[in-house]
Amino acid sequence: MTAPAWFFVAVAWMPMQDDPAVQLVRQLGHPSYTQREAAVEELMAFGAAARPAVQEGTADEDPEIRVRCEALLPVLARLDLERRIQLFEAEPDNPKHQKLPGWKRFTQLTSSPEDRKLYIRLLRRHGVLFEQIEQQPRIAPELYLEYCQQFALKRRVVVPRVPPSEPNLTDSDDLADVIAFFFLGADPATRSGDLPYTQSSAVLRFPAFTRGIARKDETALRKWFVEWADQQTLLTIQTRVLSLANTADIEEMLPYALAKVADEKAQPRLRGQAALTVGIHGTIKDLPVLEACFADNAVLFPAIANQKRGEVQLRDVMLAMALRIRNESLDNFGFATPPNTLVVTTSYYQLGFSSEEARESAFEKYRALK
Repeated sequence: MTAPAWFFVAVAWMPMQDDPAVQLVRQLGHPSYTQREAAVEELMAFGAAARPAVQEGTADEDPEIRVRCEALLPVLARLDLERRIQLFEAEPDNPKHQKLPGWKRFTQLTSSPEDRKLYIRLLRRHGVLFEQIEQQPRIAPELYLEYCQQFALKRRVVVPRVPPSEPNLTDSDDLADVIAFFFLGADPATRSGDLPYTQSSAVLRFPAFTRGIARKDETALRKWFVEWADQQTLLTIQTRVLSLANTADIEEMLPYALAKVADEKAQPRLRGQAALTVGIHGTIKDLPVLEACFADNAVLFPAIANQKRGEVQLRDVMLAMALRIRNESLDNFGFATPPNTLVVTTSYYQLGFSSEEARESAFEKYRALK
């Protein structure tokens, strides 16, 4: 004889009712405030084991239970994450303890003991968000956008000046938040078009970023910045990151710059900015990438800086950077602006010729160098 359907439902339901966490969730709706608060404390003591019951409680008919469960879920998530972090700290090489959000991606670029400490710091600040992005890829772009909006909002708040006798405890936290911006932004799961220019630009001008990116020992920041930059499509941001590569001496940006120079579909002024990066960080082996552009006469600037007659073409910038790599003096090649005023690290506006004859003569001299 087959048992009725209600029997199986009852059997499945009974173990849940025997679960102490389920009983505590029911207690969240108790008429006594003291009893409700005691249930919260006990559920927190259960930690991760209470999460299924609390998750169920977010759909309860009792509004008190729903509200308290919704507030408890993120707390339990943080407690569970902290427990896993502590296990990882105790045995970092144990694969069983490496199942933490973002760990696999993080170690693709950074794996030193110092980087591992940074990763743990990031987890303690943003680990729940890391986990949400991993577990809910469909809404990852929205989660990342919300993080960026909160980041920008927090940085608009004026913080009271810290007395000189006290250490500035916010610097390292700010830097961790900046690295999280690039780490999460470089995750393919968060990609759904570009962030608004104002948000990305604000981060690139944030003091913790500008100070950190200028330090070569901030390897994690530099690596994740480069990884993030490689996914940007806004021209203004692309030119900005290339300018940073030069002023902050970010040699890790060289492959990115070489790719932009070689991309014939890229905007000419972006290729010109990328050429400056190649000229600063490139070597003799990178010359073919620049030389391949020697026939491109796209006009980057219709006049030479300092009101000199002539124009700056894309091939002029490529030539100037090729000469720089070869340690050749530019004053021997007829550029319209004297070499002592050339600002080759940040701008190509002075790298032009006053006439086509002067330009052709310069390229002829270059060809004679080989």
